[in-house]
Amino acid sequence: MSDELISIVVPVYNTAPFLEDCILSLVNQTYKNIELVFVNDGSTDNSPEILSVWEKRDSRIKVLSQKNGGVTQARKTGVNFSKGKWISFVDSDDVLFGNAIELLYKNISDCDIVIGQVKYTGIWPWPYVMKNEIIESMCYLERLLRDQIYSGPCAKLFKRELLLPDFVFCFPREISHGEDTLMNYRIACACKKIALISDEVYLYIYREKSASFCNKFDSFFYCNQFDRIAWKSLNSEAKRKFWRVFLKTVYMRRSRWFRKKIVTLLRKMGMKK
Repeated sequence: MSDELISIVVPVYNTAPFLEDCILSLVNQTYKNIELVFVNDGSTDNSPEILSVWEKRDSRIKVLSQKNGGVTQARKTGVNFSKGKWISFVDSDDVLFGNAIELLYKNISDCDIVIGQVKYTGIWPWPYVMKNEIIESMCYLERLLRDQIYSGPCAKLFKRELLLPDFVFCFPREISHGEDTLMNYRIACACKKIALISDEVYLYIYREKSASFCNKFDSFFYCNQFDRIAWKSLNSEAKRKFWRVFLKTVYMRRSRWFRKKIVTLLRKMGMKK
């Protein structure tokens, strides 16, 4: 199999202090036939200036700019612009290991998605540990529903066709937390085979104040809205097979929300430290 063009899409929003490290990890990939599509999502820091310098330095770098529309719309913009047969996503405050794309690409076989292992810098262990295997789409979806596999878009290589339907990125603007999970539900219903590999390909850098840790699921209203969209994201086969699993995830989300509210109330009453 010849080295096909692979597009790496990177949404950028006010990550100037971390952007150089991210860019360096991409331009130094051992797999060379790549295009790097950076989507400046209305940054107000000096991220655009950094991107401009690098665009002139490396012909594989393409920089797009748009008004702030959120990370999902930035990814959609990048996908629509990209030319690669395969597409990967990277967050602009994380990095790829040097041979990441090479490792993912060599495990494509006849699969639609290849998923690598994430290394995590946080204070608790990364919960998603994989072994080398190939699974079918419904198995992949079940693991996503059970929170047994990382539901973010990173550390993955997607066949381009999976990302082209508008449905994949079509969420209400107020859904700004967990949209990666919804995206993967929809893709899981459309793909056939997924390769999982145990090799570490992606460094997920824990940052306490990042958007990933601003949990909107603390809102009961947000939970309701998210779950309605999540259910509509499943196809008829998935609904038939996994409605019990889905209800369990809804119950667990509501339980976590309820426990937090009880703890908050007790603290206000001075009954819990």
